[in-house]
Amino acid sequence: MKKKSGSPGKAGRNPRDSVISWKDVFNAIENPLMVLDYKHRILFANHAMAGLTDVKKERLPGKKCYEVLHKTPEPVPGCPMAASLAAGKKEPVATEIVVNNRIYLISCTPVHVATSALPYYVHLATDITRQKQAELAANELAQRYRLISEQLPCSFWSTDRELRYTSSAGAGLKKIGLEPGQVIGKTICEMYEDQPGKEKALAAYRRALAGEPQTYEARYRDRQFLASLEPFRDENNEIIGTLGVAYDITEEKQMQVVLEQINKKHTLLTAITRHDAGNKISALMAYVELLREDVSDPAARAHIEKISTIADQLAELIEFTQAYQNVGLKNPQWQDVAALIDNLPAGPVRIVNDTGGLCLFADPMLEHVFVNLQDNAVRHGEHVTTVTITAQETGSGLVLTWEDNGIGVPADEKEKIFERGFGKHTGLGLFLIREILSITGMTIRETGIPGKGARFEILAPTGTYGFLKSS
Repeated sequence: MKKKSGSPGKAGRNPRDSVISWKDVFNAIENPLMVLDYKHRILFANHAMAGLTDVKKERLPGKKCYEVLHKTPEPVPGCPMAASLAAGKKEPVATEIVVNNRIYLISCTPVHVATSALPYYVHLATDITRQKQAELAANELAQRYRLISEQLPCSFWSTDRELRYTSSAGAGLKKIGLEPGQVIGKTICEMYEDQPGKEKALAAYRRALAGEPQTYEARYRDRQFLASLEPFRDENNEIIGTLGVAYDITEEKQMQVVLEQINKKHTLLTAITRHDAGNKISALMAYVELLREDVSDPAARAHIEKISTIADQLAELIEFTQAYQNVGLKNPQWQDVAALIDNLPAGPVRIVNDTGGLCLFADPMLEHVFVNLQDNAVRHGEHVTTVTITAQETGSGLVLTWEDNGIGVPADEKEKIFERGFGKHTGLGLFLIREILSITGMTIRETGIPGKGARFEILAPTGTYGFLKSS
């Protein structure tokens, strides 16, 4: 008995009817999908594919895919179906194509049927716009990091737990004749073979592997570096190696040597000058004493006393130059404020020290700050009997207060007293104090009430003060 044409599941039916019979399945697919003949004519398009065009779904069959999707009279460059036809391929062909400013991965699969010598083509489109945007952003970020790593004026690297290099980068590598990545696979011992400072470097790496960050000065070949090491941890906080960065400080070290030589010569010159000037002043004072014995005229004796006063001031100036030449000469260091105050020379003024284990990061001449404040209280306070020193943290740092019960400072002189030369004597004590404190960013001001005592406030910014742990 003869079968009806087009009955389901039987050979000899119209291929187009066969496709259409699956339209419910195709329409359920979220990705755009269509079936073409070998002339690029649309036989079927699902709802998602129709949504990419400005043509109603029922009018798409028979139209050329490139006309409705790309608005072109012929297939666009890179068309996967055109490539498949040209090469006579029987397997799927995939390519990326832009449609309506979106990027799609088009999979073109030839479907061969017994009733046609030429295949039909199933096009499945996957929107990969976000993926491509993410890839582009990742590539741009990687490129930016690469440029940064190549141009940073330092060297940085990583190692595993066996101290084998796993990465290396930075413009600083060129100074020691290395290229980025050149040392990967080598060990620290191999790189430091016959190099100075090998044991020092290995000790720092071992401590970093134990979880202790390290900073040290290193030598490699003819260069000097300031190196820092950190433990390299994985997502479970386990130490899997080390991370390192090194800055070339060769020129800075060379300049430091030059400056030290200049300072030595300068110190020698000023010491000789100061010694000779002191001798001259001593001789002058000897003659002043002789004149005092020989001259009885009141007017002449008044002139002699002025000469004596000037000579004393000259002697104080010379003493000041000896102290001032050391300001900034040595590196700042942490100093125990209570200990410095307790070591002040005994005098007529009682000192109440309530600084509570305070330490300041300051020039080694910090002790002269308190010596001069004590001298200032005795010289100018007139009836000072007590000095109280306290420390109080604020939102921006710490205030160290030196307060006495003398006559205080007139309102119009509160800033002038810190100027060089202001005052009844040489006017250099408070000027020296401000210079010493400024080395590490500290400042000083006078905030007392005139007639009730002087109050000096030393302002120490965050990072320049700390407190000793109580035993």
